[in-house]
Amino acid sequence: MNNSRRKMLRGTVFTTIGLVVLLLLLYKKILIYKNDKIEENALLSILNLFEIIFGKMLLFTVFSLIFFGLVNIYTSKSKIKVDKGKLYAYIILFLSMSLYFTQKYISVKLPGNFFESGRKLLEIGFNVNRFPNSGGLIGSFLAFPFYKIIHSGSISVILLIIVTTAILFLLKDFIAFGALLILALVKYYRSDEYRKKSKILKAKKIIEKKEQQNLRLDKREELKNKIINARKEKLSFELSRKPKTETEDGEEHYSNSELERKQKEWLDYLEEIRRDKERKKKAEAFGLTRKTAAPRQEGSDSEQEEDVSPIRTVHNFQEEFKISDQQEEPQEMPDYPEELTDDNNFYDEEQSIQDQFAENELIEEELNENILMNESDYTEDSEETYSSMPAADNTQDDTQGGMNKYEKMRIHSLEKEMPPVQKTFSPETLIQKETAPVQEPQKAQYVQEEFHKISIDDIFVQREPDENKRMEMEKIIQENVAHLESVLKEFGIDAQVVDYQRGPTITRYELVIPKGIRVNKVTALADDIAMNLSAESIRIEAPIPGKNTIGIETPNKVKEPVYFSNLIRNKELEERKSLKVILGKDIVGRDKIIDIAKMPHLLIAGQTGSGKSVAVNTLVASLITKRSSKDVKFIMVDPKMVELMPFNGIPHLLLPVIIDPKQASIALKWAVSEMENRYRTLMEVGVRNIQSYNELGGIEKMPFIIIIIDELADLMMVAAGSVEESIARIAQKARAVGIHLVVATQRPSTDVITGMIKANLPSRISFALRSQIDSRTILDSPGAEKLLGKGDMLLLENGSSKLERIQGAFISDEEVHKLTTKLKANYETDYNEGILFEMENDIEKDELFNEAVEVIRQEGKASISLIQRKLKIGFNRASRIYEQLMDCGVINEDKQVMMDEE
Repeated sequence: MNNSRRKMLRGTVFTTIGLVVLLLLLYKKILIYKNDKIEENALLSILNLFEIIFGKMLLFTVFSLIFFGLVNIYTSKSKIKVDKGKLYAYIILFLSMSLYFTQKYISVKLPGNFFESGRKLLEIGFNVNRFPNSGGLIGSFLAFPFYKIIHSGSISVILLIIVTTAILFLLKDFIAFGALLILALVKYYRSDEYRKKSKILKAKKIIEKKEQQNLRLDKREELKNKIINARKEKLSFELSRKPKTETEDGEEHYSNSELERKQKEWLDYLEEIRRDKERKKKAEAFGLTRKTAAPRQEGSDSEQEEDVSPIRTVHNFQEEFKISDQQEEPQEMPDYPEELTDDNNFYDEEQSIQDQFAENELIEEELNENILMNESDYTEDSEETYSSMPAADNTQDDTQGGMNKYEKMRIHSLEKEMPPVQKTFSPETLIQKETAPVQEPQKAQYVQEEFHKISIDDIFVQREPDENKRMEMEKIIQENVAHLESVLKEFGIDAQVVDYQRGPTITRYELVIPKGIRVNKVTALADDIAMNLSAESIRIEAPIPGKNTIGIETPNKVKEPVYFSNLIRNKELEERKSLKVILGKDIVGRDKIIDIAKMPHLLIAGQTGSGKSVAVNTLVASLITKRSSKDVKFIMVDPKMVELMPFNGIPHLLLPVIIDPKQASIALKWAVSEMENRYRTLMEVGVRNIQSYNELGGIEKMPFIIIIIDELADLMMVAAGSVEESIARIAQKARAVGIHLVVATQRPSTDVITGMIKANLPSRISFALRSQIDSRTILDSPGAEKLLGKGDMLLLENGSSKLERIQGAFISDEEVHKLTTKLKANYETDYNEGILFEMENDIEKDELFNEAVEVIRQEGKASISLIQRKLKIGFNRASRIYEQLMDCGVINEDKQVMMDEE
């Protein structure tokens, strides 16, 4: 208590002294400003004493006293302690500045005698009027030890460095805070959240700008419509008003029926004027407007021009131009416009059929008599070009023969420019001519008839996400963040959620734990965290690969379905040199697409109902939608007889879906044989893989072959040895020749997924499993037992040790049915059923095979030990003979002899 009182008293004294001195300084400045005489008194004497002691540092001292006094008063009732390091730095700053201001007045070297130099320095300190900006007596006393070098410029530099260092030390907390703030801002500006919000803000501004533009356009459109409507009303009023000559009292208007009749009359009159103008233009274009030579009746105007129809002008051509029959030499053909000798019609080819029909009717009305089309032979050059020429009557036949070449060309050019006169004029005739079917080129071979030409929209309907569910999910995530941090604090872990990634069905929260806390302390709390979050199950990834955070994956209470119909439109699937297929969406909602050619073989495991068969369906549907049967071929093995049967009959199959395990074993052996044949083919042409082979010209392309086994356990029960050997050989060598395996099983035990199979299938997918042991069998690590089912999977890609959690895409049975039906309806199957027949005859048999058959027939039973004992061979050879007997059907699965006495 006494300590707090002392601090309070000390603070009060410091603050009072500082305020008093500050007031005295202000009073003195006011007197100097008013030029009043400064009378000496006690207060001013005290001020002068302070000025002598501190010099230019007086004001700095005053504010320091006030500051320290307030700090003491504030900290008197609390336990806050003053940092002594900063207090010492403050004192060093004060003394260094005092010495620096004193050194500014010492420009020459001081006397070598210490007393003389001290006297000089004290003079600088005491004489405030002469040296107003000195450091006072404090600066003079500090300069005594350095009187020999105080005049040097290096002293100023050293003092400035000391002052700067002291200031930085005093402000180190603020500088550190500023640096951390800048780093935090930079990190935030680089974060996905900032980018996302920036995009949203940008989109908001764009939308607002468009809305403003639309609003302005709507206003303009509204104003325009008002003006147009007003104009329409005015025009309607003017049209309906009768002329003044027809009205007696005031204005009268036509009735509706009268107005319609009048409008028709007015339009007919305008149409007649238009037709007259067109006839004049056609006649003037060919110079066929004539003047009558003499009046037909007395009193008529001799200079009156008469417009003649082009058709009539043709018939009276000789009379109008008075062509002489006695011309000795033909006139020279002038440079006539190209359009007069061109074969194109007078009318533009783009003229509509209705306009042609109307014009033909106009010409037909102008014809007074039927014009007969007769073939005319003018010259040898014109026989092929000129098809017909009209003749007016029999009296003009003689005169036509006397025309020269130029005149005949004029007539024929005019006839070509006129629309051809047909026996009947009907729109149907012209439409039939315009829309005559064009002979389509012969369709290309099936190689170019890819399935992607079929509209995906007809099969897969786009489904939009529900925005309300997304907003609800965001609220739940924010609540879970607070719950998660509070749960960990209850167990003594001061963890902080720094980020989260929301996927379709799960959300991963990223935690940062304090230093000194073990990671397994968090992983041990998995059940407690699940209970507090009311979650079905959680999966902890500690730590997240490549990060210093722990990932806690919790299922979403509001799940977002992942539809295959939305993902099939991804542009990545269009790459021709790959076998990319859709899996679903990853933990952040991105489309997950894998390339089977790079995997190169895939092992899928999952219990019943976990989504394993749906994943196989999406894999097959992706390939048959984007690749033709010339690019990809399938061998499908479905011992359960229900999963892959919808694909039976599509053109991509090498043979029908196999349901017999024995036939499946034979098909795998054929695949091994086909692999060897393909390697020999690649060796002959000198290439290393199927991609390079297919790029060669002049050869038949080699399709990819994908072998899909829906249930491996059934095959291993029937023919474990041959199946395991075939799968191992294909998995080891077949990647380069385009043969890939996709093996699925719901029982990932060591007797089904043997060490040889597991070692040769590097890429693996695990759906929900029953136990951690099964998860370790398929993934070599736990985690699959925590999955939620319904497409929730863990992917372990080839060459990666990181497990990636994915929500599988859902394709319905209806969509599969539509897809396969479309394929079956458009393309025929081309099965190679000889695969099974040929391989049955190609099974390699041991030399003692027939003897083993005889032994089994005599004994009536079969076993490896019996063959080994009777034939006197080793165990391995006896095992191979036993497997051959099973493959050939001599022994069944129950070790019973299936052969008769023959």
